[in-house]
Amino acid sequence: MTVRAVHSGGEDPELSAAFMKTSMAACLLLRSKGFSPRLPLLLSAALLMAGCGGGTSAPPQGGSSGVPQINVNAVSVAFGNVSVGSSGSQTIVITNTGSRNLTLSQADVSGGFGFSTRGLTLPLTLPPGQGTSFSVIFTPQIFASDSGILSVASNAVTSPTLISLSGTGVQRSSGVLTVDPSSIAFGGVSLGVHSTRTVTLTNTGVLDLTISQNNLTSTAFSVSGLFLPLSLAPGRSTSFAVQFAPNGAGLADDILSLASDAANSPTSVVLGGNGLALPPHSVTLSWNASNQAISGYLVYRANVSGGPYTPLTTAPVAAPSFTDLTAAGGQTYSYVVTAITDTQIESLFSNKISVTVPSP
Repeated sequence: MTVRAVHSGGEDPELSAAFMKTSMAACLLLRSKGFSPRLPLLLSAALLMAGCGGGTSAPPQGGSSGVPQINVNAVSVAFGNVSVGSSGSQTIVITNTGSRNLTLSQADVSGGFGFSTRGLTLPLTLPPGQGTSFSVIFTPQIFASDSGILSVASNAVTSPTLISLSGTGVQRSSGVLTVDPSSIAFGGVSLGVHSTRTVTLTNTGVLDLTISQNNLTSTAFSVSGLFLPLSLAPGRSTSFAVQFAPNGAGLADDILSLASDAANSPTSVVLGGNGLALPPHSVTLSWNASNQAISGYLVYRANVSGGPYTPLTTAPVAAPSFTDLTAAGGQTYSYVVTAITDTQIESLFSNKISVTVPSP
């Protein structure tokens, strides 16, 4: 076989293809005959280029850029103030901006006590152009600042990828219970009578609150229409009644204490009143004097019309008049009078007179 020319350039595709075809045929022929000629160096190079060495291989896909590349939407996450006992959440998005598959193998938080991840299952493979999202959670346990580092390991050349985390645990911002009015002066209230005032409760905070208990120490004051436990959403109100029924004459005071999970618990209403004794009542009777010789008169009273009558005097009164100092307010009485002669003979009942005593 005579080799006339060797073309290794890329300027003439047809010539290169023809040469590759001829060289491959020569290679196969030599192999099939078991022939091992001493080929010139040029022919050896040509046959090697044509694939006598055992086949061809494609250049790496993507060239020098054929690597996975990791991209995150944030290199730092600040949670700000978060109430102790509750949680704050931020979303992290990871995208493969390279041309090979990106494999996430591990995600760890170091340096912080209140941080964690949620929604990230590893290992995770992301094809080129694909992304995934997960949450970083901050759940503070103490009233203090906290910071940490989220480290994401992958097969990217920049691994690990670091994301700084920060947040502060603060006191829980709960509802605020407002009372209107915050103090009640009932003034003077007679014994046996009660006075009622209305109290309105409003949640002026930003979270729900629950009223769990009300406390009073004096039996002169009481609460009605407040059914506990009671929940109030922000901006909502409820009303109930506070009563003062004095159980003795004189000043009385107390503090209505409302226990709740509001930030200003317990919330108080100051109460005060004055118990007044019943005003004295009296009924004064008068009648025409007898024209007979008598030693005096007896006065009787009945609590119902027509009797029975009970004597108000134990001995005859000389004057034709009498004042009943035992009359009670709001009652109606019937009165009759008899005359006692010198010989201690009592006359029949006089005509009846009925009197209603004012109340109180």
